[in-house]
Amino acid sequence: DTSMSSFLLVNNINLGVEVFGAVVFFIVAWLFTEAYFTKRDYFILIRCVGFFLLAAWQIVHAIYGSIGSLATLGPYLYLIGLVLILASYVFEKLPQRPENFALGMFLSPFFIVNRMEEIASFLILSTTLVLFKRYTRNVDRLLKWLLIGFSFLTAASIMSLFVAVESPNTLWLGEYALKFLAFVAVGIWSWRWLSFRLGEEILLIFIGASLIIALAVTTVFSVFSVQRIESEARNKVDANAKVFTFYLESLQNKALSSSQIIANTEDFASAVKSNDFKDIESISRELLALTGQQFIAVALTNGQVIFKLNASILRDENILAQKIGAEAIEGRPAVTLAQVEGGGLAIQAGAPILFRGEIIGAIITGVLLNNQFAASFKTMSGLDTSLVKDDIVIVSTILEPGDKIHESTLAQAIASGEEYIGGSQLLNNEVMSALVPLRDLENQRVGALMLTTAPGQLSRDNQRINLLTMLIVAAVVIGLIIPLYYLTTYLLRLSDI
Repeated sequence: DTSMSSFLLVNNINLGVEVFGAVVFFIVAWLFTEAYFTKRDYFILIRCVGFFLLAAWQIVHAIYGSIGSLATLGPYLYLIGLVLILASYVFEKLPQRPENFALGMFLSPFFIVNRMEEIASFLILSTTLVLFKRYTRNVDRLLKWLLIGFSFLTAASIMSLFVAVESPNTLWLGEYALKFLAFVAVGIWSWRWLSFRLGEEILLIFIGASLIIALAVTTVFSVFSVQRIESEARNKVDANAKVFTFYLESLQNKALSSSQIIANTEDFASAVKSNDFKDIESISRELLALTGQQFIAVALTNGQVIFKLNASILRDENILAQKIGAEAIEGRPAVTLAQVEGGGLAIQAGAPILFRGEIIGAIITGVLLNNQFAASFKTMSGLDTSLVKDDIVIVSTILEPGDKIHESTLAQAIASGEEYIGGSQLLNNEVMSALVPLRDLENQRVGALMLTTAPGQLSRDNQRINLLTMLIVAAVVIGLIIPLYYLTTYLLRLSDI
């Protein structure tokens, strides 16, 4: 499926870049940790903590995105990490505080919460300018690639301010391309810093190769995961489409038997024969409550309706205008699906009223296929349930009545009048859907049932599995960094002996 492939591409780009950044920042933090134990310089320690926080932010952002309590904590890790890195460079070599470096605006929690992205962009830009100043003044020539990395991060951070959603559009891809280049540049900086330390270089090669292999494995695993999830969702909507067919038939059979019970009740037939409308109403209410039907209409043999209870659903006041009414007057009970006033649908069952063996009229009774009906079937199936006429929503558990089905696959399936099961889009999300045509007594289409998985469910299921896989990979890679570092250092010492 093209859309699912796009989702998989977007998801893996996001995960790959974020985890790559986490590994790079973790390596830089570890290098600064070593440097601190060598020099005991507190500015290096602050820088180390800052890069550790950036690594933590990358992992939280990759796993939770913008949803959940940890996702809310993530931006604070990001901002604090950037502030620490910026402060360590500002105050280490430049004793006087830059005039334009104003921290006052960060004192307002409300400002921070509502301006996270703008503050992050400002901090990254400030760090880039400080690094540029140090580099151009020949204070630290080793900062070249770190400066390039933060320059790319600045551009990516500014571009992210104009990306409304995470989708594979030009801005989104541009942002992640710049972030990837930034992480590569920071990685090159750490590599050059270790240019005379073979052990650490071997370690970095291992980490890079492991990450590439892990991303490849995750992508392949995700492909099979997507196929499995889609297959399970398809089987679910297919099975519930069949369940609906049986459920509808059971409701129709119940309506048909109920209409005959009411029509053949002696007291009811007697009241109709004598035109006793008070008794007709009283008995009708009791029988509707007993049978579970919602409305009733009583007509004479000429089709003229003489009594209705909750039955504004009839399109005409003469039941002979409908086949079900004509069948009932002829003495043949029948049931159908029919359109009713207001554009809704109802199950209608007709039966002749017999008084001492003679047909004296007919009744039409039944139930409305309303929002309560849709909610009831959703509870049974776990799927969002909608009834549509042409491409207009009649009732739905997810859409509003009167909404138009714009998605081409669903609209075409509705127009064709044939059953459809497959992938489609709903509310700009991938769903698995089933369409079941609904027909009346004359086999004419009166609407369609639409069953769909919850919008975003397929994406969330895929993302959850993908994130879990990537988290395990990241944990293994990062967890191996320290022991492998000491192992390579030990092996190199042995080779020198």
